[in-house]
Amino acid sequence: MTASSAAPIQLAARPGLAVAFVYLHAQAGGDYFADTPYAWTAGELRKLGHRADVIHVHFDREDPSSQARLCDQLIERLTVGDYGLVTLEHCWLPSLIDQIRDETGALVCGTEPDAVLAGTRMDFVISSFTSHRQPLIDLVTALARGDRLDTLRNLRIHLPGQQPVASTAIENHPQVPDARRPFCPVIERVTIGEPMDLRGATPPVRKTLDTNKGCPFSDPVAGNPTFADVELDDPRLTMAGCAFCPMGGDYKALPWRETVTIHLHHIRYYQANMDRLDEVVLRDQHAIRYAPELLRRAIDEGLRPFGLLIPGRGDAILRYGDAMEEAAEIAAGSGFWWTIYLVGFESFSQAQLDLYNKGVTVAEYAEALRRMRDLHRRFPDAFRLYAAGASSFILWNPWTTLDDLRINIDFVRDNAVWDLARGLTTTRLRLYPNLPLYWKARHDGLLGEGTGPDDRGAAHTGYASEAAWVYRDERVGWAEELHEQLRRHCDPPQLVGLLDACERHVRDADDAPDFAGLEAAWIGLRGLWRTSGGPGDRTERKNKAAAVDARASRTVLVGRSCNNKCRVCVASHAEFEDDVGRIQTRTQAAAKHGRVTIAGREPTLLRELPQLTRGAVKAGARRVELVTNGRVFAAGRAVAKLAAAGVSDVLVKRHRLADEDEDAFTQAPGSGAQMWQAAAGFSHNEIAWRLLLIVVDDGLDELAAIVGKAAGFGARGIQLKVLAANVALSRLDDTREAIENAMNAAREAGLDVAIEGY
Repeated sequence: MTASSAAPIQLAARPGLAVAFVYLHAQAGGDYFADTPYAWTAGELRKLGHRADVIHVHFDREDPSSQARLCDQLIERLTVGDYGLVTLEHCWLPSLIDQIRDETGALVCGTEPDAVLAGTRMDFVISSFTSHRQPLIDLVTALARGDRLDTLRNLRIHLPGQQPVASTAIENHPQVPDARRPFCPVIERVTIGEPMDLRGATPPVRKTLDTNKGCPFSDPVAGNPTFADVELDDPRLTMAGCAFCPMGGDYKALPWRETVTIHLHHIRYYQANMDRLDEVVLRDQHAIRYAPELLRRAIDEGLRPFGLLIPGRGDAILRYGDAMEEAAEIAAGSGFWWTIYLVGFESFSQAQLDLYNKGVTVAEYAEALRRMRDLHRRFPDAFRLYAAGASSFILWNPWTTLDDLRINIDFVRDNAVWDLARGLTTTRLRLYPNLPLYWKARHDGLLGEGTGPDDRGAAHTGYASEAAWVYRDERVGWAEELHEQLRRHCDPPQLVGLLDACERHVRDADDAPDFAGLEAAWIGLRGLWRTSGGPGDRTERKNKAAAVDARASRTVLVGRSCNNKCRVCVASHAEFEDDVGRIQTRTQAAAKHGRVTIAGREPTLLRELPQLTRGAVKAGARRVELVTNGRVFAAGRAVAKLAAAGVSDVLVKRHRLADEDEDAFTQAPGSGAQMWQAAAGFSHNEIAWRLLLIVVDDGLDELAAIVGKAAGFGARGIQLKVLAANVALSRLDDTREAIENAMNAAREAGLDVAIEGY
């Protein structure tokens, strides 16, 4: 029923109407959802005489038990505030909408019109809020006055007991562009729950700037062979750009110099009204091109330094390389810094990229990564490539294959992508009726019932409820379920390795895994080195983060090359430094702690290593430890030179007992024998050395023997390391028994023993 055929809809006037704008953060504060649209709208409503507040609810996705408590606190706050209208953007909790209506008596308005729950549980839905705020302001005005509602533009009405009514004018509301309206956002906020990042720490203070809307990428979906047989005639559909995104070919931009001027005006407003502003986030999908001008003018106009976070497609990074270089040069030494916080990778499987209509190749992504890393190495303080780790990824979708998983795992490992897209192993495709992939899933019979899994879809990332879907290949579903069961008992940096183990296990299986049994065995193995709560325990997260920070403060990562090529590398190479001047500065800073650990892919390949160790001792380090594969010290006077330079301790890596097996694992002929030759040299030169024993499935039966051999070469201790990628899920109990035997062997030999793992 439309407004033209419906009876007038009119509610009693509410002259004292108060509006609550509610943001639900699924990631406890680590997300990048902007509060600017709601805060700005609240400010405009206040100028019109209404009471309007912004409320942020910070859920913790690792602690589902807190959800009901936080919802109750929100209801209490809404009741005490006597709000008559509650507005929600991203909402993945249909029950919360009913709870608000039933327990507070407030009307509920949604501003994400294509959410699966929209229009069925909400009283009102604004169909164009992301582009125009005026329709929501008109709704509040009409409710306060008691005016007719069915004549308002861009509004869907679904009041209890009445037929749904859609506005007769869904087209864009004629008005001044949002960016040119007086900037008056509400600064203060009501906070429910405790904002925190994945480490349990308070996240930085950031504000998002809204100016230019949409996305310039406009490859037509209709021309993609993937959709050849799919009917794409729904009027809501976005038919240009990426097939999973509601934007594409709809970029509406002000002149870029005006855009910069508006950005600076907004930043000045925030800096004048806030005690802190750590980061500024741009949502403009074409902002790289004017990043140099924005940073230059911010510096020239005397703004306080901040970090600038800019989105960027992989092909845009290649296209605007000169602008990125210029922006880094401008920011260098100024206190300002910038990064690409949202690279829309989505996948490193070309088949998935083609499905998503990304218009980019895996080779182009590899080149974009190379260029960004090069820029970061040359301007590490100005272009902070790893500052956000929020790049976009979509690993799981109805059409994902095991081969897609394997391709992504290998690319991510080989290119050290984890630090750019933390959490990528849990990312799922979200399907809404305005997206071509929704209709493809419907065409292929892959839509499910209800909404997506509460803990993996919208709720996991904080987006509005989406349509449920099922896998074409049930084995992929097994892999996701197994990863989901085990990831809660695994440190985030090892999740790619966990996915590797899950994919291998499922590929070799004939039937669905014993999820409960594998989880119990996984936890049992983990119990060898960890007895406290899981990742959902915030205290544990804080304690672990503090320990990691303390270790990092005395550790210097150097070099990005290695003379081995281990099947699974222990060290990610994303942050390793090769500028000797910066390495010296970091080494001397670490020396103030009295102990310095020099590590990297293989730090002995750095020619300046003796110079660095001497500098560390001179700067006050009483102990200088080196983490190495030992190969460089297998011959000549290398060990004696190392001792003379001031190295007091060495941690040497080993995987297998037999030298030929070690060579096969490291893919470096001679490495196995060279490691023991180095160990003999360490003992002869009275350098305390310990064995870093990497546990691999092929070598479980050898662990105790390796420990005994290390003792024979004068090792002072054994440190076992269990990597998720090296564990065979079918042999978890065997792995535990082998590690226990190795630890007992170390103790019997009088060696110190420690263990760390996932």
